[in-house]
Amino acid sequence: MNVTVISEMDVRSESQTHENELLHKNLELLQARYDAALTSRDDEVEKKVTAMSAVLNESQNTLTNRYVELLKENQNLKNTIHDLSSNDSQRQVELKESKIRELSDKLTANNHKIDEVQASLHETSANAGSHKKQCEEKKDYDVFASHCSLASRYEAEASSLREKINSLEKYSEIINAQILTLEGRSR
Repeated sequence: MNVTVISEMDVRSESQTHENELLHKNLELLQARYDAALTSRDDEVEKKVTAMSAVLNESQNTLTNRYVELLKENQNLKNTIHDLSSNDSQRQVELKESKIRELSDKLTANNHKIDEVQASLHETSANAGSHKKQCEEKKDYDVFASHCSLASRYEAEASSLREKINSLEKYSEIINAQILTLEGRSR
């Protein structure tokens, strides 16, 4: 071979070696930039992950606190409902006792009316009987008419009083049935 060719090859070899060195330096520089970018990106991702983790932890703590508050609120509502139902039961007992007292008072008043009407019936029946007897004994027309008229009137009044007593006794039965129902007993 000839020296020129060898010399050209030598120049060419040096040129390629120099080019290889430049490429190698460029490659090292690019690798350094890539590593720096990767490190920078890793730092950025790590910062984002840390920030997201902090937000997630804060949200989880907030939700946990809210859950605990809701559990307490739920327990308070259960207690309130229990208290209300206890109070409602007590109130119902008080209303029931009040209604029984009211009905007992009505029954007493009604029984008193029955006694009064029976006394009036006894007096009216006695008057009717007396006038009827006198009506049958008297022969004088004016006296007869007067006694017979009074006897008839007292008998009608006695009949009316008997009906009133029956009505009052039925009312007493109704009141008694209501009292027994409230007391929890059936008739």
